[in-house]
Amino acid sequence: MKILAVLIFFLTFYRVTFLFPYAYFALLFAFLGFSTFIWPSQRKKFFESIGFLPFLILFFIIFYSLVIDVITGSLFSNFTNTFVVRGISLVVISAFPAYFLVSYALKWDYKSALDIIAVAFWIQFLFWALTFFDPNFKYIINDFMGGSNNAVNLRGHNLEVRGFGISSEMNYTSPFMTVITCLLLVRRKALSIVSIFTQLINSNLVVVAVIFGLIFSRIGVFYKVSLGFLAFSCAYLIGDLFLPRLIAEFKSGESRTVNALVDNHLVIINDGYFGHLFGEFLYTFQGASQITSDIGWIHLYNYGGALFVLLFILFLLSLSISAFGYKFFSLVWFGVGLVLNTKGLLFSPNSFYFVTFVFAFLNYGERSQASKLNKVKQGEF
Repeated sequence: MKILAVLIFFLTFYRVTFLFPYAYFALLFAFLGFSTFIWPSQRKKFFESIGFLPFLILFFIIFYSLVIDVITGSLFSNFTNTFVVRGISLVVISAFPAYFLVSYALKWDYKSALDIIAVAFWIQFLFWALTFFDPNFKYIINDFMGGSNNAVNLRGHNLEVRGFGISSEMNYTSPFMTVITCLLLVRRKALSIVSIFTQLINSNLVVVAVIFGLIFSRIGVFYKVSLGFLAFSCAYLIGDLFLPRLIAEFKSGESRTVNALVDNHLVIINDGYFGHLFGEFLYTFQGASQITSDIGWIHLYNYGGALFVLLFILFLLSLSISAFGYKFFSLVWFGVGLVLNTKGLLFSPNSFYFVTFVFAFLNYGERSQASKLNKVKQGEF
């Protein structure tokens, strides 16, 4: 079962595809997870784990999107990129595989989950090493995953300096989530060091994950300081050789990525009270009206206005609470989502939601077990 659990986590977390861009292996696990709904007890666990509020908010987001996309015709002209499809696939490709992983492969065992996550990250490290030290493997993996020859991973400025491993989202959430999951949830020292170094090579956003993770992790202060010192010492000593993109960001004393986001991507097209409240119904990530942006908040605001942004924030917060309870850590995890949605559009099936759903189910299992033990102590069984 643990081998199956590692396979499910690895293929879903890294959104691995097979021969075609949208042929996710996670769809198989989604089908298996959905098939458990035959049993009323399984349906009950699924919905009780996540809670009523996140589903209610997600329903409003999808319904709101459906109305807009029918009116504008986007649902028929660009179906796969609509918020309707993103909202539904978020559940299908992130929640259902997570449920199958926790309920069937892990049998609700929290400790085993941490073990299989660690193993999955070590496996990714092996793929990363292959693609870093021999870039030719990137072509093989790209073909396996149905990527085009124009894939960003194969461009000259990336081919020789990054070790992507195997993933369809190595340019966005995977590097950040690998590091943040190691520091905040798994907390394995050697794995944390390896993940920080390798993923800094993959993505400059990982700097934020390292800082965020070291500040809020429950590991000891000595380890935090040592790990931070080691990470930034390596960046200083061998950064020009192994971290050229990151070092180039800060050589002039400022961040090129942040400047680019501020200068070129803060594009608000909403006009008037109606536009600011309900949006202009345009997908700016598709280059609508010759306008494009990388910032998720800009996409949401231009599309559905302040109301849509508020719904998304409430969804992130309620889902974080479902995963980690009414604790400070839920706000930390909520902050992770806010950061990721600043770099790109988070509203889609990805590693952030997958991990969140996994821990929502795991923590439900922990609560149920604690409740049973409490009843046993009280003599109710």
